[in-house]
Amino acid sequence: MMTNDSKRLLMDHHRSWIQMEENLLCRIHDLQKERNTLRVQVEDLVAQNQELTRKLETVTDQLEAKDKSMENERLQLRERILDLIESSRRAEQNRGTGNKEDEEATSVEHIDADVLTKNARHHRHSDNHDEDSLRRDRQVAQDELAACQIRFAIEREKWTNEKTKVITYQRLLQKKYEEILAENQLLKLQLDCGQ
Repeated sequence: MMTNDSKRLLMDHHRSWIQMEENLLCRIHDLQKERNTLRVQVEDLVAQNQELTRKLETVTDQLEAKDKSMENERLQLRERILDLIESSRRAEQNRGTGNKEDEEATSVEHIDADVLTKNARHHRHSDNHDEDSLRRDRQVAQDELAACQIRFAIEREKWTNEKTKVITYQRLLQKKYEEILAENQLLKLQLDCGQ
């Protein structure tokens, strides 16, 4: 027969177990909510990271295209200047022979060279402005990407820490459950033997 103290002790253990189980379920529910929130934040950060990467690639492509274009223009200008220099040398040589047509051609070429030089300076200034703007955009995109990656790493670490806490808490509750179960079985065995 079970004594009142044994019954009370068994009931207290049972209530304690139910309370622990309810606490565990509440904690698990809270952690699941927090995990879901963190998952959404991580997904947002991943999307931002991808968008910034695309922007960076676009700006990089634009800069590379601009660099190629400027290099081609530089080579064309160089060829034109070399042609003008060669024409000027020929004109100097012909001047010594007194060829009037060559002198007129040389003066026209000098005027062309002056116009070409002025246009090249203006074009270079415009290109430098565009290039600076693209470089600034690229730097801003790189900075935003770096910040996003840092936020992503922080959120991942936070999520990992929370996951570790949940697992530790679950193991602790499992251990307590097993201890209480063993105590209940022992009490039940004692009650059965006492009857």
